[in-house]
Amino acid sequence: MKNLLILFGLIFELLMLESFGENMSLNNNYASINSDQHSIKKNSLIDPNSSPENVMNTIFKAAKSGEVGVLKFLLPPFDDKIGKIPCDGDCKALCNAGNESMREELKGNYVSIEDFKKYFEKGKIIGVPTINGNRAQVNFVFGPNLERNETMNMQKINNKWYLSSF
Repeated sequence: MKNLLILFGLIFELLMLESFGENMSLNNNYASINSDQHSIKKNSLIDPNSSPENVMNTIFKAAKSGEVGVLKFLLPPFDDKIGKIPCDGDCKALCNAGNESMREELKGNYVSIEDFKKYFEKGKIIGVPTINGNRAQVNFVFGPNLERNETMNMQKINNKWYLSSF
C-alpha cells in the first residue's frame, strides 16, 4: 500500500510538472495571488492543493489559459465510506469544464469551457481565507464583470486542500 501511494504521488507530480511547468520558473520573480495583498515567490513549482489560495488561483489560472486538465486535482479523492467523491455538483461541474462525457451526470451543472473561461478568468480572492481545522472558506468574485460574490468551501484531506462546495 505504501509503495502504491508513493507511485501515485510521483505520477501526480509529473502531471503537475506538465500542467504548470511552462508557467512556472525557478527564479526569484514574484507572482500575485490576489490583488496586491498577497504574493508568493515563484522559486519552485506550486502545488495546487497546498493551500486554499492555491486551489482558487489554480481555477483562475486554468480559466485564463484554457488548460483545464489540472482542475480534476482540485476534487477530493473518492471516499469509500460514502461511496462517492465528497463535494457538491457545482464543484464537480467546475472541475469537469468542457468534459462532454460528464454532461449527462452533471445535468444542469455542466459547464462548457467557453462559459468556464468567461466566468472565472477574471476571478479574484477577496480578503484572507478563513481556516478552521480541516475546513476553509474563501470569498471570491467572478463573472464577466466580477459581478458575482461567492464563498468557496474547502476541505483538507491528508494535508491537501480540495473543493467541497460553493
